[in-house]
Amino acid sequence: MRDMRKFLLFSVVSCLGITASAQMSYSSAPSNEQHSKIDETIVDVTPRIQNSSKVAVQDILIGNGPNAYGPLSGPWTNVWADKDLNAISFVHRSDFSANGDNQSGSLRYDLSTDGGSTFSSNIGPVWNPTGSLPGPARYPQAAIYNPTGNTAISNAYLTFQAPSLNSTNGNWGGLVQGSVELNSASSSLSAIEDSSTGMNNYIVPENFTLHRNESFGLSFSNQDGVGYLDTLIVMKGTFNATNSNFDYTYQYIDLPIGVNADGNAQTTAANLEFQPNSVNGFISVLGYDSTYSYGLLHPIVLKTTDGGATWGAPTAVNLNTLVEVDSNKTLLQILQDAYNTGTDPWGITELTSAFEQDMTVDANGNPHILINICPGGSSTNPSGDPATPFSVYSGINNIVDVYSTDGGTSWECRLVGIPQSFRGDFGTVTCDNRPQTSRSADGNQVFFHYFDTDLDLWTGTANDFPDLWMMGVDVSSGTATGVAITNGPIDITGSDVINSAGQISFGNIAPQTWDNGDGTYTSHLVTQELDPSTLSDLDPTTYHYYPALYDGNSNVSIGEESLNAFSLEQNMPNPADDLTIVRMNVAKSGVYTAEIMNMIGQVVSTVELGNLGQGPTSFELNVSDLQSGVYFYTVRSEGLSQSKKMIVD
Repeated sequence: MRDMRKFLLFSVVSCLGITASAQMSYSSAPSNEQHSKIDETIVDVTPRIQNSSKVAVQDILIGNGPNAYGPLSGPWTNVWADKDLNAISFVHRSDFSANGDNQSGSLRYDLSTDGGSTFSSNIGPVWNPTGSLPGPARYPQAAIYNPTGNTAISNAYLTFQAPSLNSTNGNWGGLVQGSVELNSASSSLSAIEDSSTGMNNYIVPENFTLHRNESFGLSFSNQDGVGYLDTLIVMKGTFNATNSNFDYTYQYIDLPIGVNADGNAQTTAANLEFQPNSVNGFISVLGYDSTYSYGLLHPIVLKTTDGGATWGAPTAVNLNTLVEVDSNKTLLQILQDAYNTGTDPWGITELTSAFEQDMTVDANGNPHILINICPGGSSTNPSGDPATPFSVYSGINNIVDVYSTDGGTSWECRLVGIPQSFRGDFGTVTCDNRPQTSRSADGNQVFFHYFDTDLDLWTGTANDFPDLWMMGVDVSSGTATGVAITNGPIDITGSDVINSAGQISFGNIAPQTWDNGDGTYTSHLVTQELDPSTLSDLDPTTYHYYPALYDGNSNVSIGEESLNAFSLEQNMPNPADDLTIVRMNVAKSGVYTAEIMNMIGQVVSTVELGNLGQGPTSFELNVSDLQSGVYFYTVRSEGLSQSKKMIVD
């Protein structure tokens, strides 16, 4: 794999100021369907334009649900992929009227045992409540538990967890936990509906994962009418072979979170993950740490070194001081250099995360927290209007890998992408870029995913037609940061794939990306489609599986490589300080253009290459007038493009 960083292909238009400012809450549906956390404001600006080629990836229709309130509401663990068993699972609420179950709080799952080629759909129900108690389930998460040494799918288990409406805390209060053998001849199910988690909580798990023979769920402790109770709850289960279930205990971790002017704790998301084959693990919470300026959200991290038996003191990551690995500048300085000058200067003084995150831990024991980072706090737009506390200027929107190089002691970052859009509307609900991480089984490769609309194709400003964007980083050398291996857009909204309206909720990615053994990697995506005739979030939905393939041997995105118009080589010399030569091989004759872009996507130079015929060719780039730093050169032809990183001395 080449020591370079394949970057998203984009150009930039000026951010002209606020085009919309609206108070948006997660509670856009009945309270027994969706829960609310942060008091959230989105301060939007004109987004930048990001060009991309598009290649449709064929989906597989799997199960169906009663409405959109399940995977719609967060990047949770609905999808699981076990490479050893060649199995992929997806858990969801049941479309009870179609499936013959008792209610919409019944749970079913879909299962592939051939690596995603085919699925058995709507298996179950694995939870089918009757009456008012035990409670109907919401927001289920599940994983495939494969006992040590097992190679047969029939001897593995689907273990699941879901909050339930048992009315002991407002509508909420219960927690459904269970497991079922993945054996078509078996109907055995062991499930409990537990309301004894203490503190009069309602629990909506933010994360669910497996580590060795244990399962871990993570939730904020909430009380109806009060909100967050300064406590995280870890639901830890140990597999019991006698009853084929997990025996659960509960940990209560004191974690005070800063409050807004109304006294409400500002939390948005939480994740828990372990280093592969290690007792080291991390919890990451997005919230307000009063160590830093009022109105900002930061990752707040806790570490375990004993397999989750105990957790260390929380440490907040200061986003303003994060150094970006390729530029050797802080991300704050990069944005200030780009936007705090010129005819329409911004006043970017502080950075904040947005409202979603995901985390993985690599083979070296280093956590990777994937988040949106935007101007916030005391920052101002070109009109001089200050940011609202706990809001984001979403037009200057960066997808960032916030990672540690020393097991969580210090932090830096990698700029993964600059989306064109931020928030999309699906029926009466909204969804953001939904950043998600995954890793290979050994943790030597980590992967970053998010969803973004190509506005060149779909127009508008909203993220209503999201495609999956991906990047992988190889850390197998044991170096602190690793090197990027590939990324690019995967089309999941074309009319030939889903429907002409493109109305899907954003997808969920399995925490495991498979190493295919030939230099390629497959991530596993499930999306949710609304009824195109109504676009209502309360109507029955369908789920669709996509294999998302990376080619680690190539420096182009999968979509671009499939189109095979040309191949681009690394410039020589690199680093360069004057003239540098770029070689390429043209497979399709046409008019070609080369651009040089800086770290934040501004085009600083354009070279017209003219009408090129098939075969090898080369061209020169003059970088003598450029400041020292990291740049990307992009070659374009007839809507196709490829990029490579270049260092200027």
